[in-house]
Amino acid sequence: MLLSELKVPVNSGNIMNIKAVLDFSKDFKHCDASIKVNDSLSMTGDQIAKVDQFVKPSSWLYLGGLPQDLATEILPVGGFVGCMSNLKISSKKVNIYKDAEDGLDIAECSSLACLSNPCKNGASCTSVDDSWQCHCKDGYLGKMCDISVCDNSPCLFGGTCIPFTNNGYICLCPYGKHGHFCEDDLKITEPHFSSTVRGLSSYVAYPIPDSVSKNMELKFRFTPTTTEQISLLLFIGQSGHHDFYSDHLAVSFVKGYIMLTWNLGSGPRRIFTSQPIKKGARDYLVRLGHFGRRAWLYVENLGNVTGRSPGNLVQLDIVPLLFIGGHFSRNFSVLPHDLPLHTGFSGCIFDIEIKSGSVLIPIQGNRETFGRAVGQCGTTECYEQSCQNNGACLHHGSTFMLWVITYCVNRCLCQDNWYGPLCSSKHNLCDINFSRCAESSTCVPLLSNYECDCPIGENWTVL
Repeated sequence: MLLSELKVPVNSGNIMNIKAVLDFSKDFKHCDASIKVNDSLSMTGDQIAKVDQFVKPSSWLYLGGLPQDLATEILPVGGFVGCMSNLKISSKKVNIYKDAEDGLDIAECSSLACLSNPCKNGASCTSVDDSWQCHCKDGYLGKMCDISVCDNSPCLFGGTCIPFTNNGYICLCPYGKHGHFCEDDLKITEPHFSSTVRGLSSYVAYPIPDSVSKNMELKFRFTPTTTEQISLLLFIGQSGHHDFYSDHLAVSFVKGYIMLTWNLGSGPRRIFTSQPIKKGARDYLVRLGHFGRRAWLYVENLGNVTGRSPGNLVQLDIVPLLFIGGHFSRNFSVLPHDLPLHTGFSGCIFDIEIKSGSVLIPIQGNRETFGRAVGQCGTTECYEQSCQNNGACLHHGSTFMLWVITYCVNRCLCQDNWYGPLCSSKHNLCDINFSRCAESSTCVPLLSNYECDCPIGENWTVL
C-alpha cells in the first residue's frame, strides 16, 4: 500500500508526530511495517525480506529528500517542505542537524504557521508568533483571501464582475458604458468586440421585426484583430437551448473563412467561402440573406455562395433579436451544433444594415439595444499616466485591465508591491490588515480608495 492511497491530507500546519516501524521475523525472511500519525495507526503492510542475519547492515537515512543521483520515478527529487525535530532511531535520540553527515539547503525552523498554506488566490503568508497573516492580492478579501471582490460586485450599472487571474477581477460593462467600474458613458458608432473571458463574450443585441422570418437581407463590414480565431460574427435563433432541429441563422469566422449556417427546423445547412479573406484590408464587406429554404453568402473579393436547407420548412422561426459579435450565454452553451466551440469575435463589426423585402430596417440607435463589454473601434482606454508607479496599462475594450487581451476593460499591470486599479497604493486597501471596515461590512474597492458596504440597518462600518 502506498501513502498516496490514504487520500487524507496532513498538511495542516500543526505539529505531527510520525512513527515508522519495521519489525522483522526471527529468521529475517519476513517484515511487517506500520506508520502511526499522532499515535494513531494510519497504515500497515508486510513483505518478504532478504536480509542476511549474520551481517550487520549498513545504510543511510535521508530526511526531507534525496540526492540527485538517488532519485527514481518512485522516489523523486522533490522533497518535504517544513520542519522536523525530535528524531529517534531505534529509541536513540539523534540531533538532526549536528549528527548529520551531509545536507543541502537546510535552515533553522522559525514557524510552522504558514506551512499549511492557509492563504488562497496567490496571497502571501507571514508568521506572527504561532499564528499567520495573509496579505491579499488585488481583488480578494478576508482573513484567508478566499473572498472575491465580485461576491459584492463593484461594477456599476449592471456590469458583470469576473474573477480573473493576476488582477483579481474585471468589470464587463453594459453596452454604452466604460471605465474601470463602468462609471462613464461611451458613445459607440463602430462597435469593437473581444474574445471570451471566463466563458463570457462581448456582444450587442439589436431588436428586429418578426418579418425577417420569411425573407431577409443583411449587410455588414468587419475588421478582425487576428485571422486565427474561430468566432461568432452574427446569430439569430430561438430562445432556450438549441438542438439539431432548432431554427437559427449564424455567421462564423473560421480562421479567415466566412461560414453561413441556417436551420429552418429540418436540420442545418452550411455554406462557406472557398478561400480565406486576404490579410491587410482595412475592412471586409459581407452580404447574406435567405428567402424560404434558399440562402446566400457574399464576401467582398471572394464571390457569392448559395445553398438550400433540407426538408420542406420555409420559415425561420426565431426570437427577433440580432446578436452581433457573440452571445449572452456562457461558453455559447445554449447555441446549436459546433457554435459552443466558438469564441466571441475579436475585432470591429459596423455599418450593419438589415432589409425585409424592400424595407430597410433601422437598428443602430435603437434604445432597446443592449450588450456587454463592447468598446468603440479605433479608440483605447489607455492614456498617458493612467497607470501610476510604472504600471503597464493593458487595453481591454471599453475599460483597461491588469492582464488580458483587448476587451471592454482597462486595468493596470502593477509592479511588485504596488496595488489598486491604478497601481497607486502600497497595499491592497481591502486587505483585512489595512481596511478599516467593520467585520460585519464588506470592503468595496474604488479607483484610489475604498468604501465600506454596510449591512441593512447599520450606518457606520469604519472603526
